[in-house]
Amino acid sequence: MNQHSGGPVFTIPISAAALSTAGAWDIAGITASSSGRLEIMEITLTSASTQFTTGPGLGITLLRGSTGTSTGTSITPQNVQGHTGASTANFTATGPSSTPSSTTSASVLHAGALDGHGCYVYRPKGREGRITLALSQRLYVRSTTPSIATTLYGTVTLQDCGKGLPS
Repeated sequence: MNQHSGGPVFTIPISAAALSTAGAWDIAGITASSSGRLEIMEITLTSASTQFTTGPGLGITLLRGSTGTSTGTSITPQNVQGHTGASTANFTATGPSSTPSSTTSASVLHAGALDGHGCYVYRPKGREGRITLALSQRLYVRSTTPSIATTLYGTVTLQDCGKGLPS
């Protein structure tokens, strides 16, 4: 199956997210619009630390359905096509916040950790395995408290699927 069948594909760049050891972090927050659904195609994160002998011991959790709004800075999603006339994102994204949003109403959909090389990858094998955000639904990419300060780089790749999916 073609991984790109459907709507436009966007990336959300996470550049130089400096995580301190003060607590958990919302690395990224994504909110689907009230007129379209999203599918998460891939999330990649890499830690740039000067202490790789110990590593940051960072767990990553993907939470969907929160009613809390993000306190992170706005990130402009980029259409991978990039040509004149390419559609702009019909959703919002925010990036790193040391004040995690309330996720009382959220469900944990995936939990993992940075591997021994300081990398985390969420990449479902097929479209049916992708996390889907319904109309106005939120997803947070959250880290645990790092054991050492670290800087994260990464990308969230997602597809705008319009209203064609059930809510």
